[in-house]
Amino acid sequence: MKVYYDIHIHSTLSACADELQTPNNILNMAMLKGLNMISITDHNTLKHLPTFQKIISSYDFLFLYGCEVTVKEGFHVLTYFETLEKALLFDKILEDINTKEPHDRDKFGSQDIFDEYDLKIKEIEYHLNYPLDITLKELIEKVHSLEGIVILAHVNRGECWMLNVYQDLGVFDIDGIEIYGKENTEEVIKKYPYLKKLPIIYNSDAHSLEIINERINYLELTELSFKGFREYLEKNHE
Repeated sequence: MKVYYDIHIHSTLSACADELQTPNNILNMAMLKGLNMISITDHNTLKHLPTFQKIISSYDFLFLYGCEVTVKEGFHVLTYFETLEKALLFDKILEDINTKEPHDRDKFGSQDIFDEYDLKIKEIEYHLNYPLDITLKELIEKVHSLEGIVILAHVNRGECWMLNVYQDLGVFDIDGIEIYGKENTEEVIKKYPYLKKLPIIYNSDAHSLEIINERINYLELTELSFKGFREYLEKNHE
């Protein structure tokens, strides 16, 4: 079955996101765009996901419990979990290794959690987007121990220097790579041919509602489930 998706979307809990990236706004926009699978992937935290859990049953999406982690080496990694329980276990791991540096909301923007009615209920006061004290290898081990999925984020967007680092660090332990847009996919694969062995996901990295993927990118899954997504990645991973 064709599953149209966008599994890299930021909410108001990411300081870099638009103030309109509230839970209901995101889900309604994804519904209007005809998506089947989505994920909220805020920076270094999964604390907004309990709100999404309260309202996601009103929609027909497959909802992946996600996060975009900045590892010690300085680059971004997308992580996904099947259940909220496992996502919150991972959130505790991230919280324990966060430096808890004060957040400058005037400089970076606010980091807000909303409830199921899109009312602000909390603001995180420590900065969420600094590199955490966890290496790529350690992150992979932690996520896989919770039966999660690891995908390298936007490898073609100004961070191609990292691909050599990935190879040195054991890139084949990851489950896939993300390419932002499709325009330079062939260029990236030509420069780093070992990436042919990995499944590619095309996401929006949406920080505003209009950027969320249209009904264009799709995966051929056997079923609309976390298991179906995992099987797709495994099948296309050499």
